[in-house]
Amino acid sequence: MKNKILILMIVIIIATLGISAFLSEHNPKPTIKLSINNTTNNSKTSQNNSVVAILEGPESAEEGDEILITWKITNNLNVPITNVQGNDQNEIYNFSQINPGETKTHSFFIYVPSLNDIKSDFGLNTTTSDPFYIGGFNVNYFVNGVENNIVSNSLEIDLV
Repeated sequence: MKNKILILMIVIIIATLGISAFLSEHNPKPTIKLSINNTTNNSKTSQNNSVVAILEGPESAEEGDEILITWKITNNLNVPITNVQGNDQNEIYNFSQINPGETKTHSFFIYVPSLNDIKSDFGLNTTTSDPFYIGGFNVNYFVNGVENNIVSNSLEIDLV
């Protein structure tokens, strides 16, 4: 059941991206790694004086592959960040504390569903989309007792 929910969420995300691509000008852009430095108090910091979250994965994969995904969190502040937790729709990981200048990572595998997997779960008229999309992960952390939140970049993985 958990895999069916995951596949349904992936199909919904892929459909949303397809509609967005259809409605906007088609202008292919290379996949880049970004970080969003918005915190819960709506302040912004520069990348040189902030906490940065980066989602990494392969540039391409085949349907049915298990691919390695890595979360990286870097503390560029001059104070430790505490109670650091990364999460997405499938994974929650406690990084605990990250000291100034330190980077911590968490890696795990995810399954790239095949067209047959999706059709068997959601019907014969279901389709897949290329590239395979993985949304960013959230990071909650505290700086001097104040809660903050950032979101990493997302990934687009070409299906080969």
